[in-house]
Amino acid sequence: MARLYLILILIGILIALFFSEITFLFEPKTLIFFNREITVTGQILFSGLTTLILTIILLIGLIEKVILLLSKKSKAEKKKEVSIKE
Repeated sequence: MARLYLILILIGILIALFFSEITFLFEPKTLIFFNREITVTGQILFSGLTTLILTIILLIGLIEKVILLLSKKSKAEKKKEVSIKE
């Protein structure tokens, strides 16, 4: 299921980049950030949101793997203690 989400997100990015000349969500807006002009378009916003989602999914996956790894170690240690006591 996660692969399906990732594939759909990547397709969304490709669509946003393919239609870069067309006004996608809103008219381009110019922001001044540290004395630099940045033009924010719907495609940039969409790509940034997608990158944020992919990063969050990656972090959640890594946290899940670490938790599973730690829980397996504790279960193995408990089994050893039980076998030693018997």
